[in-house]
Amino acid sequence: MPPLHVKSNEWKVYQKWLPNSALLNCHLQQKGERNIPLAIYDLQSKKLKLLDQSDHDTSVRSLTFNPFTRKLYASLYSYKERLQKGHKAELEQTPDVVPAVHRVREYDVDGKMLKEIYKAEEMVMLFSSSRDNKFALIRTAPMVFKERKLYLLNLKNDKKQLLKTENYGAIEHAYFSPDNQGFFFTGRENSKNQEGTPNALYYYHLQTGKIEEIFAKPGGYINNFVLLN
Repeated sequence: MPPLHVKSNEWKVYQKWLPNSALLNCHLQQKGERNIPLAIYDLQSKKLKLLDQSDHDTSVRSLTFNPFTRKLYASLYSYKERLQKGHKAELEQTPDVVPAVHRVREYDVDGKMLKEIYKAEEMVMLFSSSRDNKFALIRTAPMVFKERKLYLLNLKNDKKQLLKTENYGAIEHAYFSPDNQGFFFTGRENSKNQEGTPNALYYYHLQTGKIEEIFAKPGGYINNFVLLN
């Protein structure tokens, strides 16, 4: 599919399309609004629809599609709460800011909210579920300017296990392998000379904790990737 350009002066669209679907799930910013809501763009009718027309506060932090379960996962927070906590930290001159409460919600391909999976007063920058929906990868931080860390989250009991990625920075995307034995992620190895190679694609073996480089291109940056099967 070629890049989709939505001709509109009223919207800035950040695209997340679903393979083999007539629907485009995206988070976007409406002109004159501060929050970034969740929306659906119908590729056939070429119509854009906000999931909640009356909500001018909820913002999307991240958006991930699971091709195996065909479910969409959105990390959401209150824009007003973020501003309030930022203002409080400024008045109190604290070195860091308490983040707004983040909620991870599961949606079907039509944009219907199915359930809330995770809720915490922390930054949730990434959320990606396994094929069997028993585990998830979640990248969080307890404070706005704290280091983001990657965890394996047990969706049955909400227990988090810290994954050994301290030597890797700029982790933006992560997806479980089809066999759930590991996951692929984009990041930057801190111990290497990164001149000419801003980031690379890696595979993390969950049993051993071993990380191996899959793909890197000197002078090139991997913006995103998709598992086809």
